[in-house]
Amino acid sequence: MHHYALILAAGAASRMGRCKALLPLPFPDGDCCALERLARMYAFCGQRFVVTGHHAGLLEPVAPGWGLRAVRNPRPEDGMFSSICAGLQAVLEQARADGVEPEQGGVFVHPVDVPLTRRLTLLALLRTADAVPGTALQEAFCGEPGHPVYLPLSLVPAILAHDGREGLRGALASVPCRQVPVADAAMLLDMDTPEQYADLQDRAACHDALTRDEAEGLLLQAGVPERGLRHALAVGRVAEALCAALAEARGEKAPVETALALASGLTHDICKGVHGHEAAGGRLLARLGLARMAAIVAAHRDQSVPAEKKLG
Repeated sequence: MHHYALILAAGAASRMGRCKALLPLPFPDGDCCALERLARMYAFCGQRFVVTGHHAGLLEPVAPGWGLRAVRNPRPEDGMFSSICAGLQAVLEQARADGVEPEQGGVFVHPVDVPLTRRLTLLALLRTADAVPGTALQEAFCGEPGHPVYLPLSLVPAILAHDGREGLRGALASVPCRQVPVADAAMLLDMDTPEQYADLQDRAACHDALTRDEAEGLLLQAGVPERGLRHALAVGRVAEALCAALAEARGEKAPVETALALASGLTHDICKGVHGHEAAGGRLLARLGLARMAAIVAAHRDQSVPAEKKLG
C-alpha cells in the first residue's frame, strides 16, 4: 500500500490569535511546533502535504524543510472541508503521477491543531486498512472519534463530490466507514484557544506516558484477563507511589515521572505468557512509540523473595 498524509493548516486561528501550526510544544524528545511534529509522525508516507490559507506567508517558506509540499486553499474562509478538497485533489494528482491505483493507496487527513496523536493510533489504522480495504477509518477512544481520518484513494472521488454539508462528517456518511478503537485519548485534543494550548503544553511534556485510562485500554486490546488487569493496576499504583515518595524525599516535583511510573507499572505484564515477556513487552511498547515506557517494562523482572529474607 502507498500512503499519503494531508495536514490541514489553512484556518485563521481567530480564537488563538496566532498561527497554531507554528506554536511550540515541549515533547519529551525535544521542543517542536505542531506542524513539524505531524510532519515527523508521517515520515513513513510517500508524500506529505500541508494545506495553507490564512497563514500561507508563514507556513509555505518553512514547509519544505520538514518534507512537506504546500497546497494553497484559495478560499480558506469557506471552512475546513474546502481545505480537505483542495488537499485531496493534490493527493489524487500525486497518486496518478506515482502510478498508484486507487485500490493501492490511502491518505491520512489530519488537522494541524490536533498534534498529540500517538504512533499507536496510526498503526491501528494501518492494520485495519489492510483488513478492510475500501473503507474509510476513524479511530475512537471510549467511543469518541478523533483524528486523523484515513481515506482509501478509491473513496476520494466520492468525498470530493460531497456538497459540503456537515463537512467531512457528512461526506463520510455517504461512504463505507468504520471506527477503530485505540488507546489514545490524546487524538481527541485540539488547541483552538490559549487555554487549550496551555493544556496541550502540559500534556506534551508527558506524551510518552499513557494515562491510566489509555493504559487500561491498551491492556484490554491485548486481551489481558480480569485477574491480570487487577494485578496491573496494583503494580501501577505502587510504582506511582514509590516515584512520588522518591521525588518528595529529593525535594522535587516530578508529575511527568509519576505518570510514567504509573503507565509503566500498568503495562509491565502486557506480554505475560510470552517467553521472555519482559523483553517482549518492551518491544511492543517501542513499536507503539512509547520509548521510555518500553525501557522500563523491558527492565522489570519477576523475582521471588526467600521466606527468611525481609524487604528493607
